[in-house]
Amino acid sequence: MRMRHVRAMMMFLVAMTLVAAAPPPQPRAWLGVGVSLHRSSDGEVFLHVENVAPKGPGATAGVEPLDIITALDGKKVAFRNEVEFLRYVASLEPGRAIRLRIRRADKALNLKLIPGELTPAAREVWLATYRAAEAKAARAAKQ
Repeated sequence: MRMRHVRAMMMFLVAMTLVAAAPPPQPRAWLGVGVSLHRSSDGEVFLHVENVAPKGPGATAGVEPLDIITALDGKKVAFRNEVEFLRYVASLEPGRAIRLRIRRADKALNLKLIPGELTPAAREVWLATYRAAEAKAARAAKQ
């Protein structure tokens, strides 16, 4: 009787693992910026621009390293983790402009960024980043 219980529990865990391991989204757009997600002491969520690809969509839009992105398409940045941000990026279409609200030093700027087409090599990097973000989110959920 006890063995059946263990077997049923193992089957349940395998099923839950298969459900949780959903395939990652398939992005098509490239922003040309490297960002990290942060939360300020007053609870504001924002994206900190770490780097900008030369001649990429971000550079063309006027994004600079150290910029703080506070809103995307008129909505405050409110991602709970990097996975949510990467899913947002995966939903973007190349050529369809997005509006960025940026803080740069003491200035507030509104920029229009037109995402480019993601190359196959860049897609592989994106997927590796997505998987790392998933692992980080899973570790955070356990704590």
